[in-house]
Amino acid sequence: MLLDMLLLVLAAAILAALEYRRRRRQEFDRNRHQDELVCIVTFHDRGVTLPLIDAYYADAGIGVLDLSLNKDGIGESTLFTNTYRLHLPETVEQSDVVSSLSAIRTVQSVQIRPM
Repeated sequence: MLLDMLLLVLAAAILAALEYRRRRRQEFDRNRHQDELVCIVTFHDRGVTLPLIDAYYADAGIGVLDLSLNKDGIGESTLFTNTYRLHLPETVEQSDVVSSLSAIRTVQSVQIRPM
């Protein structure tokens, strides 16, 4: 009976360790290249900003796999939030995306998240 309990506890510990190792490998690493990621861009003035974002993606060879749009009214101004699912080529890093999009004058924030 005691041996059975010890084997059961040992098996559970091994399974927990393997699951922890698997999840740890899946963690989002901002310093390592990600093929696909989610980029959330919050901005003002849609007419000016969207062509600049689209031009950057085209110039960098970044593929937009999915797009979600959101519009929020804050006082008298309107704040837009676009959520992009991106495919990054090997030559583009996450920091390049954040710095290039943040350089656009009307962009308020840029966030990157794992898939």
